[in-house]
Amino acid sequence: MEINYTKLSKAYLHIVRWYCALGIGFSILAFCDALITKLLCVPEIFRYSNLLLPGICVILLILCMIRTTTKEPGAGAKEFEKLFNAFIFVWALPIMFLWNFPGIQLLAVAGLFIAVLLDDKRSLLFFLLTGALCANGVLAFLTASLIPFATDIIAVMVMIFSYGLLRNIARYQNKLKLSGKEAKERSNFYKQELHFDNLTGVYSRGWLMSNGSEKMKHIAGVRRLAVAMIDIDHFKSVNDTYGHDGGDEVLKRLGKILKTVQSANTIVGRYGGEEFTLIFDNQENEKEILEGLLSEFRKQSFDFTDEHFTFSGGLYIVNSPMTLDEALKKADENLYYSKEHGRNQITESC
Repeated sequence: MEINYTKLSKAYLHIVRWYCALGIGFSILAFCDALITKLLCVPEIFRYSNLLLPGICVILLILCMIRTTTKEPGAGAKEFEKLFNAFIFVWALPIMFLWNFPGIQLLAVAGLFIAVLLDDKRSLLFFLLTGALCANGVLAFLTASLIPFATDIIAVMVMIFSYGLLRNIARYQNKLKLSGKEAKERSNFYKQELHFDNLTGVYSRGWLMSNGSEKMKHIAGVRRLAVAMIDIDHFKSVNDTYGHDGGDEVLKRLGKILKTVQSANTIVGRYGGEEFTLIFDNQENEKEILEGLLSEFRKQSFDFTDEHFTFSGGLYIVNSPMTLDEALKKADENLYYSKEHGRNQITESC
């Protein structure tokens, strides 16, 4: 099961926003606490406020680690998984060192690394600008004994850098999804182009010859197999009279009719031009099927003419081992016989 890193990152971004607000709030409270303590000489009210921010951070880190270790990511997200795990590791550093400054520096470096990796100039600018916060971190770290809310400043810095990192991660995941979707669509398009004839919707000649040859190799002479060639009658005059648009409409209509018999045992493909090929596997009534298709084609009416069209066919029953080309040659001879003897008919031989 693939982890939905986008939802995970977006959900966590909301947590980051609230956490930043919380960090700012505690910074203000700590500052007020310091004022009350120094000016009014009363006990510290928010003695443990600085422990709350790291505590929440640790809890969030544990939840993220559980989420990423209990789910199996998909193969398409491997690069992203590395980035996400790197982020978790880098984010853990300041916690491990109790908000030590080197951990904060690594956050900035990691942010710049991901921005450069993704060629994201806006994010690169973001990390360069927020890198100025390191000065505040240095100040807070060096003057921790003088500034009571120093750790709060660093905590807010951690969340600011975390926000930038997660924003890039979410964008990177979206890019992965988009590129994956485009690749799938492109693959489906090429598959469609390779396997099917765009105009008629039946199998392309390449696919027909490849799969038909395999079928002939394993089945011819073992069980009943038949090959048919059909050709639209007077198709040249159709193109000359009604134009190529009219001719294409006739081809599409015939393709639609032929597809009605396509099944696991019957392959229908466009051989070329106005010629179509059918390969019947283990059927007894091939000629009846072809005559039914011819009858249906005769009935078709078209918007551009009142004329009805027909086709001629040649059927050859394969009763011994042979190649597809040899069987097609036999079927083509029968097709020629149908053409020479009046068209609009099916000729069979074995």
